[in-house]
Amino acid sequence: MSWKLAAGSLCAVAGIAIGLWVAQNNDHKVTVDQVNNNVGQQELSNSLGKVENTDKSEELAESSNLPVPKKKPQPPKSDGTPVVFWQETGQQQTVDKFDIPVDHLQVNPSYIEQIQVGQVLEFPIPELNKSFITKLTDTANSFNDVHVWTGVIVDGDPTENVIVTRGKTQTHITISSREGIYSAVIDNGSGKTQIINENNIKAAVDEPPAVSGGNLQAPQER
Repeated sequence: MSWKLAAGSLCAVAGIAIGLWVAQNNDHKVTVDQVNNNVGQQELSNSLGKVENTDKSEELAESSNLPVPKKKPQPPKSDGTPVVFWQETGQQQTVDKFDIPVDHLQVNPSYIEQIQVGQVLEFPIPELNKSFITKLTDTANSFNDVHVWTGVIVDGDPTENVIVTRGKTQTHITISSREGIYSAVIDNGSGKTQIINENNIKAAVDEPPAVSGGNLQAPQER
């Protein structure tokens, strides 16, 4: 009987050992699976968080009463793509002290800083209700940090051209066309622009004197 009891005890111990080994393997497998699953969930959560942060940055800024991030304006390109250099402001046309009509426009100041040869710039002219597309072809640097660019009007006559002169505080742009000579003065800091038709200046200068009682009189001072 003793050998039967010993054999039974040995079998019981072996059974317990096998059961513990199986249980440990299962627990280890569960632990590994749980870790992998947790890692995968964390990576997915991080990815989704990045997407949400990107898509909702403006929404979060608004809800927190923070300034909404603004997109940086694109500078003028030099690949042949026309860029509208200035925009109409909606301000009514005014006249200067010489009764010359003045239109008011707005330029992005970053455009002024990045002018370069090769750019194709579009200049809308409110008086004509049309735009001139020009290409800057040459440059020359004058003294006292004054930069000058010259160019042509695309598909225009050889006599038509554009001249851009940038100083420290102002930029002057002159567009010579068959419709007229248009001169714009730009404040480099604010981008505020005033443009006139120089033909109107010539007309004011060439105004004939008045005649009164058979005597010539000089034009009134303006």
